[in-house]
Amino acid sequence: MRKRYWLLLSTLLFGAALLFVERYTHQASDRLVGEDTDEAEFFGEQLINRYYNREGRLQQTIIASQSASYPQRQVTEFILPEIATTDDQGQDWHIRSEHGHLNETEQQLHFKQQVIVRSLDDHNPMRLTTDFLLYHVDQQHANTDEWVRLQSRDSETTAIGLHLDIPQQHLQLHSEVTTRHVPVSRPE
Repeated sequence: MRKRYWLLLSTLLFGAALLFVERYTHQASDRLVGEDTDEAEFFGEQLINRYYNREGRLQQTIIASQSASYPQRQVTEFILPEIATTDDQGQDWHIRSEHGHLNETEQQLHFKQQVIVRSLDDHNPMRLTTDFLLYHVDQQHANTDEWVRLQSRDSETTAIGLHLDIPQQHLQLHSEVTTRHVPVSRPE
């Protein structure tokens, strides 16, 4: 009879231990599921993302050597991002940098580190450099509050901050603007 009590008691203790383990692991998994984990949902290499306008013509293309999407933050991060876009006159523009990220809710592409903006105009090519540039994908506008350096065929301009309206080819420099004109030498 004593063996039966010991068997019953050990079975109850074993059952209680299993119940405790089940509750503990269930609570731990609930905590993990409820937490915002900052893991990429997917990674990509050689990203090419094309945007078309309402008429169905290619408006701009985003290219990156590597990308990682974080849906919890609604952000996609890029390595070597570049955007190629066309203004209303048909002129091509390119913006590239070392790093960047796209805020998917606001459709803003943040270019960081060694940002270069180039107009591919054959008559007067322009090159603009800065450390940070915020590009609005839907509007094709870009702006920064950082130092910028603008180089063209015969001048060099520095300033703090800019607003660039690519469709209208309108560039507004904000403050501390200085320009140095370098005449183009012509052979005699």
